[in-house]
Amino acid sequence: MNKIPAHINRTVSEILSPYISLSPTQLDTLLCQNPQIEDKLLTLKQVSELLQVSQRHLYNLEAQGSLKFIRIGRAVRVRESALNLYLDEVA
Repeated sequence: MNKIPAHINRTVSEILSPYISLSPTQLDTLLCQNPQIEDKLLTLKQVSELLQVSQRHLYNLEAQGSLKFIRIGRAVRVRESALNLYLDEVA
């Protein structure tokens, strides 16, 4: 049996991580509402403006594990789906 290369396995894990903690009901709802999920990447400035919090607060949320960031070189982004999951948790 062939093993999945580590870099592919890691990439798949990163893509699926926002969805792993969903209950089956939440996952069904997400997939039914968005059959073709197009995940936008938001800047920290955009997220901080949407939530009306400081960017420092967003870094604190990441440190707590409440919000997952994507790092592309020096750029830091938040998947729209990860933000929606966070908002569902705190609502």
